[in-house]
Amino acid sequence: MDANQCRIGAARATDAQGESVEQVYGVDVINVVETFIVTGFSITDNRLDLAFSHAVDATPLNLYDALDLLGSADITVVGRTSGPVAGSVVVAGAGTGLSFVASQRLAADTYELRLVSGESGFRATDGQLLDGDRDEVPGDDFMETFTVTVTPDVRVGLQSFARAPGEVVNLPVTTTAGIPLELESAGDVTSLRLVMTHDAALFDVYGIDLAANLPADAALTVQDEGSGRLVIEVTSSTPLPAGRITFAHLRGAVPTAAPVGREALFTVGVVLRIFIQAVGLNQCRHHGRKGLFLGLRAGQRLLQRDIVTGRHEP
Repeated sequence: MDANQCRIGAARATDAQGESVEQVYGVDVINVVETFIVTGFSITDNRLDLAFSHAVDATPLNLYDALDLLGSADITVVGRTSGPVAGSVVVAGAGTGLSFVASQRLAADTYELRLVSGESGFRATDGQLLDGDRDEVPGDDFMETFTVTVTPDVRVGLQSFARAPGEVVNLPVTTTAGIPLELESAGDVTSLRLVMTHDAALFDVYGIDLAANLPADAALTVQDEGSGRLVIEVTSSTPLPAGRITFAHLRGAVPTAAPVGREALFTVGVVLRIFIQAVGLNQCRHHGRKGLFLGLRAGQRLLQRDIVTGRHEP
């Protein structure tokens, strides 16, 4: 059956005297698809979230080829104008959720998302291949087209990385400052407050340092609330520089006890204070959780799930 349907019927009862009564009734016939399908899709700035009817087997998934051993990517996001989108993948919860986090903001464009069904692509932990078109016949790719019409005018973010247990994280690897916390703006931000949460079992924060390229009156305060929750605030009476800048560095490492093969997301909620020069007033702008996500990797085997763009950090 291709879709849910409502069946209409009638029943009549007649007694010995010939009196009868008739009742019309409706029955909703609901088609329950039992194959491995995508049950939900949503977009939050540069993050695509998918829900599945069964747990995803992440073992065969890859986002790029290496030495012609892994084959083509099993998940792709391609803009009609902007072209392929680089990013990272995190399988969430009990495996029935998956997030694709783009490395850069998604430009205004129309995009096609494709999940490749197959033994070496998307399959469930029970062995079922993805039924991308929901026709109850496994083996079809899932495709979704979506359009981005507006991009954020201010953005805060962190880069994705992959590290083994016990390794300190520096980006790029040739530096020693830690992980850059980046701000992209028009040069009108005078303060920002971040509430950052992460899985403390997968990343241990040593400290946060203010970047050297900020105005002389810039100040940093950090409050560790425990359980992987940090409140970071940067204030400056002089607007922070325009463009994409590093405003602080996050120092830390993957704990030695971190399980190999795990991945997680940093999530960041931000409140920005914008300086309006024309009227000499300040305006608060709340950006919630839009586009502020980092795919964190613990364990080298996850390297095969990262899309490389010529600057992959091993």
